[in-house]
Amino acid sequence: MEILESYLCKSSTKNFYEEHKQAFSDEFFIGMICQNCLSNPTLENARILLDLLDQQSNLTNEKILLILIHVLQTILENSHKQREIESLFECTSYICLKRNTPLVISKLRHLFNSLLERVDCSLGLTLLDIYKKHLKFEGHYASKLSNVNLEHLDVKAKCTAAERFKVTTQVYEICLEKEGYDVLNMIAYRCIDHALRYEIDDFTGYTQSIEGQLVKVKDKLSYEERVKISKIYQSGIKKIKADVNNTLVKELESLKFTDSTHMDPKFIDFTYLIEDLLQFNLSDQVIKNRLKSLHGKYKGKVFAGELSNALKAVRDDEPGYRAMNRISGVLKPLKLLSRIEYKKYKRNERIINCHEPVYEEIKTIENVNFDSLSKVTEKVQELNAKTDAKDIEAIKPYISEIQELVKKKHQDADAILFGSYSTGLAISSSGVDISINSSNIEDETSFLIALQVKLAEKGSVSLIESKKLPVITFKPNDQDLLFFISINNTTGIKSSNLIKKYTDKHMKISELVKVVKVWANENNLNKPSKGTYSGYEWTLLVIGFLQSLNILPLHTDGEISVVDISKSVGELFFRFVNFCYQLGGDIVCLKKGIVKSEAKTLMTVIDPIGDQVFTSRVKRNRKQGKIIVEFLVKTLENFSS
Repeated sequence: MEILESYLCKSSTKNFYEEHKQAFSDEFFIGMICQNCLSNPTLENARILLDLLDQQSNLTNEKILLILIHVLQTILENSHKQREIESLFECTSYICLKRNTPLVISKLRHLFNSLLERVDCSLGLTLLDIYKKHLKFEGHYASKLSNVNLEHLDVKAKCTAAERFKVTTQVYEICLEKEGYDVLNMIAYRCIDHALRYEIDDFTGYTQSIEGQLVKVKDKLSYEERVKISKIYQSGIKKIKADVNNTLVKELESLKFTDSTHMDPKFIDFTYLIEDLLQFNLSDQVIKNRLKSLHGKYKGKVFAGELSNALKAVRDDEPGYRAMNRISGVLKPLKLLSRIEYKKYKRNERIINCHEPVYEEIKTIENVNFDSLSKVTEKVQELNAKTDAKDIEAIKPYISEIQELVKKKHQDADAILFGSYSTGLAISSSGVDISINSSNIEDETSFLIALQVKLAEKGSVSLIESKKLPVITFKPNDQDLLFFISINNTTGIKSSNLIKKYTDKHMKISELVKVVKVWANENNLNKPSKGTYSGYEWTLLVIGFLQSLNILPLHTDGEISVVDISKSVGELFFRFVNFCYQLGGDIVCLKKGIVKSEAKTLMTVIDPIGDQVFTSRVKRNRKQGKIIVEFLVKTLENFSS
């Protein structure tokens, strides 16, 4: 094995290999290379693994192929070396198709789609050519390119304007059927742009055909592309002294989401980003690349200020918040802004559309009729039907398997279930939380990487690195479950024990919590990253609500006596919504009860474990606060009528 020995010559494992090559199999050393690729995903390591698999095809298995694809995906997301990745992708496809297992093909398809989102037109044509020759993903839009002459999509190839328009029409028909925006849209736009600029010397006789083509494809063009095409079209029509189709020009140059009066032509690039993000729901990686490009062009203060201005210019609340959340989710990890610049951006972000509603001015509801429970009972029955989660018995085999894997590394290690599945509060969207408890784990990230390698053959697995608490997410191949695996998560375990201490006292408490969680899930109120509340926070709010009715006692270290609940779950749910609405700036504290306060946050709750105050989510006098309060009012009105 020349490649393996060459690799080991560069590695600190050379001596180990020389001493033990008779005792260990080649599979063992391939495993070492795989682990090194996972911990250090570079093009060089990917090439070594790929060359090895090509020469030692008898040793290739699904697990190794998944690792190779995962490494290429990681490199793609952290590198601009798309051409090198494209060449490796073709070789990887060839090897993967020999195995042709559903999971490998699924991951290969995901990598292919990721490449299509990032590459330029030249590489895009190469990838599409590779697809036509080798790949056949079921239901993929590229399968429809079989009748398209890819050569005519290359502007370097000579063909007539009629041929160029014909092939572009075929491609745009595919673009109209698929979702999103990727290199196929770019290729089609480039063809139209090239034909209008260089292949049609005289628009006479072409005008009607051009206008018909632009009407068909305008919704799949980005805003920047529409503006450029509009100018080329107007220039060509004016040359032949014909009438410009002003309706078409207006449609091409119109902004779908942004108010043009707030747009600064000097910083139009930011408007391009926001319009494209909302029109095509761009992936996080594409947003990240475009933000990097904008930052390179405009730098610090100007970048932060104009990005905020572009967000403010979004006309309506819902798309404005959608764009803001997507941008914020990508911007902070990039660390493009200094601490002061980022704080300034966040301050500007809070006043999108320059209007800050006042909490006290929001429509109020009085005289809530708690006796009229027919609608709420019906709603609770509907919500209850959706609380079903996976049975705990379906989860136990995976916990046992994880337990066996970690015990091989550390004898004292235990896989401990916590979170909603341990408290009996899981709903269909709940994840499974597992803490690996051991006093001998020194490097948590390295331990999780080793566990990641072991779990890769059983499902989809990824590592979310964090200084505070690194986590593995694991989705088994044969179950619709998502596991979150962390190390020594004592806070999570203590929180679960406290919740269970309360919910065990009466079945209606568990029922109420699950109904509230499903209700929050249905109405997008359970996404902390989007400015709302986690399932744990909703559970604490429910317990605080029951304390306010003197059904549950305040939290102490002592035991909780058996409680009596005469009210139905329907009435409790109704009263809980009203409780949240009436809270205002008061704070829910399980140790002290409701603490009167003028907090600027809405439905503020203190975590009894560690006394962390969850105040960073929703500001009462901001737009998101208004949306939530108005939703609570609407819910109460529906139940009261």
